[in-house]
Amino acid sequence: MTAQTFQLPDDCSPLIRAVFDYWVSIRPRDGLPGRRQFDPVEILPLSPNLWLVDVERNPLRFLIRRIGMEIVNFTGHDPTGQYYDEIFPNFDASTAKKHMAHAAEMGMPAYRRGATNSNPKKTFIMSERITLPMASDSVTVDMLLNLTSYSDAIGGEHVELIGASLEDSLMLDAARESACQSNIGNAG
Repeated sequence: MTAQTFQLPDDCSPLIRAVFDYWVSIRPRDGLPGRRQFDPVEILPLSPNLWLVDVERNPLRFLIRRIGMEIVNFTGHDPTGQYYDEIFPNFDASTAKKHMAHAAEMGMPAYRRGATNSNPKKTFIMSERITLPMASDSVTVDMLLNLTSYSDAIGGEHVELIGASLEDSLMLDAARESACQSNIGNAG
């Protein structure tokens, strides 16, 4: 991963890849997708693994708006309507907080693969999580679209990826489009 791009590992979960590709497809050219672009029906098969989080600022807090049944079944409780820092005692020191804060502040995705820590009785389970920023004004992140995928694979490589800033991403998009237009012109 370079400072300019965010790329998922080639071996990431197909669910992670699908939600990331969907997020990219609804992203406007000049910013981040918001609730108005997001249509849960378009990714209905992913809904058991999806969770939506409202971003509040001053102080930065994360309120769980919706959580899929796969996650509820795995963790053993439904935290809808609760703040992360109230549910998880060590949230402030967690990678989840680090990734969510980065996505909220920088407007870039974050990805993690490793042993699960959302259910202490199931630490042998591997999980993958992606956090995708959304903004109703295309700039200020006010919601996070997340997906968690579980696997009973023992071990596995721990991976964390955090994207660059929204500005870097937009510059990269512009450069890619320019190169694409150049290639189209040269094809004829």
